[in-house]
Amino acid sequence: MKRTWLSAMVVLWLLPSQAQAVEADSLLFPRPEALRGAIDFWKQVFGVYTTHHVLVHDDTDLSIVYGVEKLDRSSSTRQRQQSQDAVLARYRRALERLATAPADTNSLNEEERRVWLALGKSRDPGRYRRAIESLRVQVGQRDRFTQGLVMWDRHGEQIRRILSEHGVPDSLAVLPFIESGYNPEAYSKVGAAGLWQIMKGTGRPFLRIGHKVDERRDPFKATAAAAQILRGNYKALGAWPLAITAYNHGAAGVGRGVREVGSRQISDLVQRYKGPAFGFSSRNFYAEFAAVLELISQRPQYFGAEALAAAVADEDQLLAAGFVPQRAAVDTALSAAIMLENLVHRFLGLTKEVHSFTTVAAQQLPPGQTAVIKSIFQVGPQDTLQSFRWGPSLAPEGHPHRGTLWCTVWYENGEGQVSETLRLTPEGEIVDKTRRE
Repeated sequence: MKRTWLSAMVVLWLLPSQAQAVEADSLLFPRPEALRGAIDFWKQVFGVYTTHHVLVHDDTDLSIVYGVEKLDRSSSTRQRQQSQDAVLARYRRALERLATAPADTNSLNEEERRVWLALGKSRDPGRYRRAIESLRVQVGQRDRFTQGLVMWDRHGEQIRRILSEHGVPDSLAVLPFIESGYNPEAYSKVGAAGLWQIMKGTGRPFLRIGHKVDERRDPFKATAAAAQILRGNYKALGAWPLAITAYNHGAAGVGRGVREVGSRQISDLVQRYKGPAFGFSSRNFYAEFAAVLELISQRPQYFGAEALAAAVADEDQLLAAGFVPQRAAVDTALSAAIMLENLVHRFLGLTKEVHSFTTVAAQQLPPGQTAVIKSIFQVGPQDTLQSFRWGPSLAPEGHPHRGTLWCTVWYENGEGQVSETLRLTPEGEIVDKTRRE
C-alpha cells in the first residue's frame, strides 16, 4: 500500500535523528586507519554498485580495486555466475602477463592497464604473481541495501529499543543489513534464518525453533536473542569490535585469534590472524559493520532519492509524479556515487530539460566518490583528481550524439594535467573516450 506525500515527508524528517542515534556511540566502534581501505570498499559495495556490477579487487587489501564490470540485467543466475567467472579469468590473464614480462605500457590491453595502475605502476613481476593468489570479485549490493532501508524505516526504532533494553549498544541494529539485507524471511543455504541469520543451535537457548514455530523469523524476538548473543560475546572478549566479529566467527574462534596475535585491537586481528577458518567473511565483518554505520549516518548523500522511493514504494511513480525537483535529481546523480548506472539511468532520466553542464571540484565530492571516479576513468591511485564535469549532449534532434551523457575528469599525474572524457549511451555503454595531456 502506498503512503501519502505527507507520510513520505515524515519519514524524511525522522532520518536525521536515526543518523544521530547511530553516531552517538561511535567511540565504541573505532575505525582504525588500517581498516579505512576496507571500510571504504564496503561503502562502495553497499552504497554505490548494484547487483548488476562486480568489483574486481584484491581480497587482502581492499583498497586495491582493479575495475568494475557490468553484468547483463536479463541473464539467469547461472549466466551471471559464468559472467563473473569470465571477468575473473580476464583479470587473472592480465596479472599473469605482467608477472612474466616487464610492463610495456604502449601494448597493454584494458585489463592489463587497470591492473598496472591499481598496483602503482609496479615493475616487479613478483608483485603481480602475489596478486594472482588474492584476486576476487564482489557483487554490488546497493539495490538490496535500498530494499533493506524500507524495513529499517519501519522497524529500526523498535529494534534499537530492544537492543538497548538488553544492555547492548543500539548502533548494532545495523548488523542485519550485513546478515540478511534486513529481510526477516531470509534463509541461508547453511540453515541460518531470519533478520539476524541465527543458526538453530545458537538460537535454541533463546527462541522456539521447530517445524511449526520458528521464532528466528520474528524480527523482534530474534533481535532479543541476537542481543543476548552479542552481550555474551562482549563479556567474553571485552571489546565491541571483537564481539561483532564473533557474531560471524564465534567467540571461541575470535578468542583464539586474540591470544595468537597478542592484541585485542581489531586491526591486529584482521591483519595478523591466519586461523584456517578465519576467512574473507570473518576478516571483513567488522569493516562491513563500520561501513554500514557510515552509510546510515550519510544516508542523504547515498540514498536521497531512495528515501522518498521507500515511502511511496514505487520510485518510478514517485518521479513521474514530480516529487523530486530538478536540482535534487542532479544532486542524486552525483551523491549516488557517479557510477555508470546512476549517471545514465538517473541523470538522463531525471534531468532531460537541463541544458548546461555541472562541474564539481574534487574536494566537493561526497565521501568516497573520488575513488569511484578514479576507477571509472582508470586514473592511477597516486594521481591527484582535480575536478569532474558532466552534462547531457546539446546535439540537435537526429544527431547520433543526441541523448548521450558526457563526463570529463581532470587530474594531475606528475607530468602535467590530463583530461579524460567519456560519452555514455542511455544504456550505460561507453561509446566514445578521449584523452588530452
